[in-house]
Amino acid sequence: EEARARPIKMGGTHVGGTDWVAGMLLAKRADFQPPIYVPFGGGADIVTNVVGGNLEVGILNYSEAEAQIASGDVVPVVVMADRPFAKSPDTPTTVDLGIDAKMATLRGVGALKGVPEDRLEKLESAFLAAMECEEYQNYLASNGLSPDSIADGETYGKQIEETAAAFLELESEMQSQ
Repeated sequence: EEARARPIKMGGTHVGGTDWVAGMLLAKRADFQPPIYVPFGGGADIVTNVVGGNLEVGILNYSEAEAQIASGDVVPVVVMADRPFAKSPDTPTTVDLGIDAKMATLRGVGALKGVPEDRLEKLESAFLAAMECEEYQNYLASNGLSPDSIADGETYGKQIEETAAAFLELESEMQSQ
């Protein structure tokens, strides 16, 4: 309600990046006032400014604020996804709240156009199998990521398309202002 009544101070990494798009997309689709976006070099600076009261909201990865969340200095407000975050299962998602605003930092593996399909299938199979190993599963767990954060190429491609569409939507609005 506060963000609908007045612009709030929101911190994230550089303007035009994933944090900025996440914050602006959330504000737009939740019918918030345009926030005052304050860019920082990284999560540690954002957390410091949230805890210090210089920001009302920080766009963060959970691992960047985990210690402050555990101490109660930072409270997770919303996860921009369609399912809850493993380390914060009681935090609502944007989908739970009826807000069509999902955003995630995507990492994946790509290949040059023209690589034969059988080789792509072999590579995809090998990567998916490797991510099932104990070390990688421990990495996911230690960062609060669930095993279902691993996706095949088709799913990853759809995620990239959704993210690109959000960037383009906000870019075209910025150009018209």
